Amino acid sequence: MKYLLIKILRMFLRRRKRGENDIRRILIIRLDKRLGNLVIATPLVKRTRKQFPESSIDVFAPGSFACLLDNNPHVDNVISFHHREYVTKPWKLLSLLVRLRRKSYELVLDPKDQFSTTVAIMSIIIDGNRVIGFDFPGSGLYHDELVEYPSPHDYEPLRQSRLLDGVAGSVNYADYPMRMYLDETEIDETLQWLKEKGIGEKQYIAMHCGGRGVKSYGVGNFMALAESIVEKYGIKIVMLYGPDEKEDIAEYSSTENIVFILPENIRRLAAVVDRSMLYIGGDTGPLHLAAALDIPTVSIFFASYWARYAPKGDKHRVYYKLGVPPDLETVMNLVDESLSDIGVSACGG
Repeated sequence: MKYLLIKILRMFLRRRKRGENDIRRILIIRLDKRLGNLVIATPLVKRTRKQFPESSIDVFAPGSFACLLDNNPHVDNVISFHHREYVTKPWKLLSLLVRLRRKSYELVLDPKDQFSTTVAIMSIIIDGNRVIGFDFPGSGLYHDELVEYPSPHDYEPLRQSRLLDGVAGSVNYADYPMRMYLDETEIDETLQWLKEKGIGEKQYIAMHCGGRGVKSYGVGNFMALAESIVEKYGIKIVMLYGPDEKEDIAEYSSTENIVFILPENIRRLAAVVDRSMLYIGGDTGPLHLAAALDIPTVSIFFASYWARYAPKGDKHRVYYKLGVPPDLETVMNLVDESLSDIGVSACGG
């Protein structure tokens, strides 16, 4: 039924002429309501800018995470998509889509690698001249040009940036890393905020104790890890958490060396991670955020595919064994290696 709906919409709404070579307006669609997915799309944004330096680049992003692209030098406009609001106020969505259709984008890029009714409808109504996406069942209904479905072994940011391979050739991920950009005001305000909590810049480890469903390592395990780090190194731990962890966190109290913080917004979360010496967490959005801020990481993967999602590079260490959560000693070994890399010794060492 959904495929039939897409076919009907395409029949009546796809009007643009094909064959135009001048690409002046570009739209990247990334509507997933997940923090990490938008961060992972930043290499594609940068590569698009390099390939089309004079073009205007817009990113269609979920309203709850659109601020992640603030200050990004490769983006001209961020267009927020408010999922919940449009359910009760569909006229606002219609108004937005009319405005986007009038922009007459010459190129639309869709990095999602599976069928999405929402993205399909958006793509058809927006009516870009060329809509490029991956080749998967149903994608031909709303993509004009299909890119070979990437290997599941490829790193996700690299997979997405390959949408442009047809016009830009092969790509090395080292040239297009994930990136998030903070301004000086955000950093200064966060440093003052941390100072009031007795926390100094680059004198703490940021740890996020959250995780979706089976990917969660558990608040208790993260607390045991934090206590071991404090005992061995005397380093403060900033234990970051979200609304989903509130109930479990309530069992613990902040101490002199382990401080619990529920960031007021995503930009503050990013700034706290950015001022840390090391980030530790599972396969969650904040992990990708830390990598995008060029912070060393220790990540824990036991319920998702590490090769596709774990940060790459010498400063990132990963535990990976599908179906087998690590014990404390195993994670501590990775932490020891990371701290040694940045010149931190154990107490008395």
